[in-house]
Amino acid sequence: MNTINRLFEKEEAQRIVDELNSDPEDDWTYDAVHDPKGTGYSRIEVYNEDGEFVATF
Repeated sequence: MNTINRLFEKEEAQRIVDELNSDPEDDWTYDAVHDPKGTGYSRIEVYNEDGEFVATF
């Protein structure tokens, strides 16, 4: 897994999260966190199978 933090365009972050969450073999979950004001970029948070935060990328 790439652990280097990076910011994404909102649409790109959502596309990546949707793709990652669609894998039925993956028990981890991914969440796109968007700038609340809509003026910046988004990041992706990763949670393990127990719902514990693991990383941001």
